[in-house]
Amino acid sequence: MIKKQSRNSMRIVRHERIRSSIKGTAEVPRLCVFRSNTGIYAQIIDDEAKTTLCSASTLDKDLKLKNTKNIEAAKAVGEAIAKKASKEKIPYRKLHMIIKSKEYERLSEETKNKLITNEELKLPDLVPNPIMISNCDYIDINSISEKYLQETIMLNISSFLKELGNGFSFIDNEYKIKIGNNYNYIDLLLYNVKFKCYVVVELKVTVLKKEHIGQIQVYMNYIDKNVKELTDNKTIGIIICSKNNQFIIEYCSDERIFAREFKLESKL
Repeated sequence: MIKKQSRNSMRIVRHERIRSSIKGTAEVPRLCVFRSNTGIYAQIIDDEAKTTLCSASTLDKDLKLKNTKNIEAAKAVGEAIAKKASKEKIPYRKLHMIIKSKEYERLSEETKNKLITNEELKLPDLVPNPIMISNCDYIDINSISEKYLQETIMLNISSFLKELGNGFSFIDNEYKIKIGNNYNYIDLLLYNVKFKCYVVVELKVTVLKKEHIGQIQVYMNYIDKNVKELTDNKTIGIIICSKNNQFIIEYCSDERIFAREFKLESKL
């Protein structure tokens, strides 16, 4: 007879799965918000140090709330944790970033279901959509070039790698490869330690087109043939574009290729 898991044990498994893909650090902590039948709770957490940097809830006596479960109570908790974050010297910019990013919410419904049912996750499952590009001078997608997008990412490469997810490391930008008699340049070449594979990233400021698929596939095959080691898994390709075209992805025969839209965030 198969023993049915309790709701609490299922919750613990689900949380462990989510924590394996979404982690707070000292530089960019994680904001955790929980609502129960008795109130609203918020914590700012550094998962690497296994420390709660600060917390607030509707049960805090200094808030003096009559109703602990309505919108006004939620606002009060938000203001309280912002003040405590300031006292803990968590800069406003970082607090603004972790609130605005909504990392879990940007995962696909399919990925969320995999986290709940404890299914095996692949690298594409954990890359959020859209990808937020921070510290931009311009936030109008129609007015920027691919060169500007790449330069902005390079100025904040550490933030960009964390935005993509866990395990990404930077190798090079404008990575030079020779195909026949011609030289080509990969926008960004990364490596994911967790999934043990190279990652080719191509930046496009237009809607996704079928020729983008062919281009990145050639680059991925080059890396597989000339760069990757026998112990590495096959190279993954990410096309970061202004607007996805799901029909092109649907009819793409290479499951290693996926697309993500980007959004620009202005400097604070």
